[in-house]
Amino acid sequence: MIRVGAKLTYRDFAIRAVLSACKTQETNPNQTSETDRSLDIESKAETDLISAFSEIFNNIVLHGGPNKNNHPITINISVTSKIVTLEILEHGLVCPQEKFKPSHLPEYPEGGMGFHIIRSTLDSFEYRPGPPHRWLLSKRFGSKPASQGTMAKDKTN
Repeated sequence: MIRVGAKLTYRDFAIRAVLSACKTQETNPNQTSETDRSLDIESKAETDLISAFSEIFNNIVLHGGPNKNNHPITINISVTSKIVTLEILEHGLVCPQEKFKPSHLPEYPEGGMGFHIIRSTLDSFEYRPGPPHRWLLSKRFGSKPASQGTMAKDKTN
């Protein structure tokens, strides 16, 4: 579990924690020990999960409301066989439900791509308004990405 303030200054720290969890799912034939793991993004699965996580973290911080910097963001990271799951708990404003309606890509205004990125890169995605608001993201490693087979599934209620 990681708990950080709802500030962009904590984003890189949180991303490093998520990336470290991803590294437990990747195998590198040149790696000689556990400590040789690079914290560079090296796979499509890592890129997908980090992109989705970053979008959600940014939205929580930037659109969390008038007291957005006064509430914590809790990130629970679960690593199982070939799946990394992130549970993000926060107390900002409720995310409007219209953000979760499927839209056609050409209709997105500039700056409105976040939920498209989240849906298209994850194997599962769920948002439940709280308090606390709960975001659940899962990404499978070592198999077909969501964008090449099963479309990411949303559960928004």
